[in-house]
Amino acid sequence: MSGMDRLLFAIALVGLVGCRPILGIEETALDPATCTLVTQRVFFADKPANDLQLTLGAPTEARLRELAEGIGVALDGARGHAVADIRDCDNEPAAARLRSIPADGTAFSARGESLQLEDTSGVEGLTGVFNLAAPEEYELTAFPDELAVESSQSDVVVRAGELSRVTLAPNSEVVVTPPSEDEWRCVGTIAEPQPHDDAITFAIELRRATVLLPNGGPIGGARIIVCRDEAAACEAEAPVPPGDEAFTDASGRALLQVSTQDGPFDGHLVISGRDPSCGD
Repeated sequence: MSGMDRLLFAIALVGLVGCRPILGIEETALDPATCTLVTQRVFFADKPANDLQLTLGAPTEARLRELAEGIGVALDGARGHAVADIRDCDNEPAAARLRSIPADGTAFSARGESLQLEDTSGVEGLTGVFNLAAPEEYELTAFPDELAVESSQSDVVVRAGELSRVTLAPNSEVVVTPPSEDEWRCVGTIAEPQPHDDAITFAIELRRATVLLPNGGPIGGARIIVCRDEAAACEAEAPVPPGDEAFTDASGRALLQVSTQDGPFDGHLVISGRDPSCGD
């Protein structure tokens, strides 16, 4: 073998074993959690009987993990999470405690650009629990600081790796003597909603979430499906009947219409997808 042949052979051999270590180049794979949105299940304190507008924040799996680690919590992939947006009779964020939290869950609230651990004190607005046993159904109850009674309660289903959410505004599940405080005057007086039309429309706007609030840009291409009745069995990727799914447009908006011919909507919504900023 000539000198030139030996040189060419050596170059080819280097190519076979890989030249990246010699050049100092390392290939870095993108963590899928950076782009994958946390699957969310959206529940309702009262069964919807009229058109409803929803503006929701959608964190990625990586962002949720980062938020949890910020308060010293390691997310357990075999467990799920729940969050409640507590509101008063004027639909304003309310200072209230979230009860019916299992001892093995970690309670938190959203404050500014981060989360913080919570004790038994009232939290104004968004509060939740990490690492709940799943799959499991939980009854979440809001207790305002000013009241000696609950203002709202709702059942939510929690599934592994997912985030279940509900807005706890005063609802028909609470039957108490109406409080004297103005912002809670409706508690105990709300009747179960009844539909006036054969169908209602959910107008949904999905935005990025620095924390868990919709404080970022729009998220297009997310899938939103309707889960009826035994909603816990509804998989985010499952095929659904025509009309029971929608995809958000470039502005993060989508419309879903559901029948109310047999009464208020008995079910919830499931949201899944990717952050479009990641590309394909």
